[in-house]
Order: sequence, then structure tokens, then C-alpha cells
Amino acid sequence: MSELLATGATGNVGRRVVQLLAARGTTMRALTRSPEVAELPEGVEVTGGYLSEPDTLEGR
Repeated sequence: MSELLATGATGNVGRRVVQLLAARGTTMRALTRSPEVAELPEGVEVTGGYLSEPDTLEGR
């Protein structure tokens, strides 16, 4: 099983990519600015942050 980080996971393209990969059984973490409203597939670990703002990222 693969492990991936999807950035932009709630955007138009990102959301579809996350849905497709999750359906294939890929272990994923999804990075989004608004994790509280992400509504991504079960099993996808959702985390908040924004790549262009490093202070928002966990484990920096």
C-alpha cells in the first residue's frame, strides 16, 4: 500500500484525485486550508495548513 500527501485536497482537481486514490486503497493524508469542512472519503487523514505559509504546517 502507498502512502501519499495530497495538497490542495479540497480543490476541484485535488478532491477528485483524493477520491480516486482512496477508492484504490491508497493510504493518504490530505492537506487543506479548511479541514473542518473537507468532507473527504473515510480513511483519509485530513490536516490543516497552507504550503505557502510554513507556520501553518504541523511538524515544521
